[in-house]
Amino acid sequence: MIIYAVVARGATILADHATASGNFTTIAPMILEKVNPSHNEKRSYAYNEYVFHYMVEDGLIFMAMTDKDTKKRIPFAFLADVSQNFHAEIPNPRQWQTAQAYELNDRFGRRLAERTDFFSNNPSADKIGHLQAQIEDVKGVMVENIEKVLERGERIEVLVDRTDQLNSQAQVFQKRSTQLKRAMWWQNMKMQLLLGFVCILIIFIIIWAACGISFQRCKKK
Repeated sequence: MIIYAVVARGATILADHATASGNFTTIAPMILEKVNPSHNEKRSYAYNEYVFHYMVEDGLIFMAMTDKDTKKRIPFAFLADVSQNFHAEIPNPRQWQTAQAYELNDRFGRRLAERTDFFSNNPSADKIGHLQAQIEDVKGVMVENIEKVLERGERIEVLVDRTDQLNSQAQVFQKRSTQLKRAMWWQNMKMQLLLGFVCILIIFIIIWAACGISFQRCKKK
């Protein structure tokens, strides 16, 4: 489950999306400040139940916070996907190089939310992650303790309110239930129409057998 996603230029967050509420929105900038944006790399930092994964790509930092049970290949496939979508939506580098904090949320926030939902809830996301892990050496990304990236004496506690996340999951479940109900209703309707057609056809066959094709025998009676 991807809880928080960020696109940043150095420590400046350009766009973000969260599926829950918590203090991770203040912790993410602390980590971003320690990342060298000129050095392309992938890294993960763990803290208790959560892991911050990030990918540096030519001055941009793509970060995702997940729970510790999420397979590592999924967030890195997600980050690669977000990078691809970001460059497609904002092809001119000058736009993100000069953008102010959160300025690109209006342009990219909806797509970021869409991709977060896909990689959190769609079963095929793990297949994409598995393929991405084969292409890139994701297994070689070490998961370090988050305290390594912080200054000595800095203490943090990642707090997450799961209410928003559960609401999001409930909405996804409700949407899928509605889609299933519609599919079942339409399938049932098709069966009823087919049965109705068969019954009408049988009645006509019986009438034709008794009266003839032109109904002349029944007319004489």
